[in-house]
Amino acid sequence: MKFSEMTYTRPDPAASKQRLSALTAELKAAKSYEEARKVFLSQQELMSHISTAATLASIRHATNSTTARRNSGTTSTLSWRNTIRRGRQRCSKARSARTLKRNTAI
Repeated sequence: MKFSEMTYTRPDPAASKQRLSALTAELKAAKSYEEARKVFLSQQELMSHISTAATLASIRHATNSTTARRNSGTTSTLSWRNTIRRGRQRCSKARSARTLKRNTAI
């Protein structure tokens, strides 16, 4: 199958989380190896679909971003890196503020 033929469908996070919880409960309740193996393989299949969808989205986003930058001719690699750096700094500050708030709460 060609990459262009692969279809992306956004996974439903709530449904995936619910299904994983159900599979976990089934795995805990399994009475035999065969039952546990069946549940385990179902979980692996679900995670494979989620992982494939994430990879497709990531590749298509990167391809679209690269094409847009190349076609516009205005965004240099350096400014793109600066944008990423500023985003990481904002995330770091937010994380630090959350930790500080959590550690100083009475």
